[in-house]
Amino acid sequence: MKIAACAFPIIVDLELATQTMFSYIDQAAEAKCDMIVFPEAALGGLDISGVISIDSLMGLKIDALSISRIKEKAAASCISIGLGFLELSEDLIWDSYLIFDQRGETALHYRRYTDGWLPRVGAPDYYGCGKVSGVTQSGFGKLGVLLCGDLFHEDLVRLMADQSVDLCLHPMARATPIPSILNGTGIVRSFLFTWSNTPNSRPM
Repeated sequence: MKIAACAFPIIVDLELATQTMFSYIDQAAEAKCDMIVFPEAALGGLDISGVISIDSLMGLKIDALSISRIKEKAAASCISIGLGFLELSEDLIWDSYLIFDQRGETALHYRRYTDGWLPRVGAPDYYGCGKVSGVTQSGFGKLGVLLCGDLFHEDLVRLMADQSVDLCLHPMARATPIPSILNGTGIVRSFLFTWSNTPNSRPM
C-alpha cells in the first residue's frame, strides 16, 4: 500500500485548486498509489477574519460542486483521497476533513476538535468544533486524522492510541500569508505529516 502526501500552497480560487489537485491525483494514480492526502483547508484556505459574512464565502457545503468532483475523481482514478476545507453546515463554519475511498464513497468526515483555528475577534458563535475523534477503517488498517492543533490535545491523542490506530494523518495549514520576499503571491502554505504504528508502512 502506498500513500502520496501532497503539501502545496493553498489556492483560494476553487476551480484552480480543484484542477491542481486533479493533476496531483493523476500523478499519484500513475505512481500506483492507493491514497493521496491533501492538507487542512486545501480547498478555499483558512485565513478567517471573524466576520461571518466574509468567512462564509470561503466555506463549502458537503455537496458542493468542487467536493463532488473530487469524490468522482476518487472513483474514476480508483484512489482514496483526503482533503481539508471549511465546511458550511448547521449555520456554522467548521474546519473539516474528508476521506473518500477508492470507490468514491465517504470513508471519513471529521471536524477539527480543538479551537486554535477560531477567530480571536468577531462572532465565535458562528464557528464550530467537532466532538468525536476521526478514525476509519482503510486498506492501511485503522486510519486516524488529527487536524493541526489536535495533535497537542493530550486526551484526543490518547483516545487515538486507545483505538489502536495503525496510521494517523496530521494535516495542517499555516493561516498567515508568507512574506512577499518568500512568496510573491501572498497565499498560504500547507503542511502534512503522518505517523504510523505499522513498521512496514511507507508514506510516499
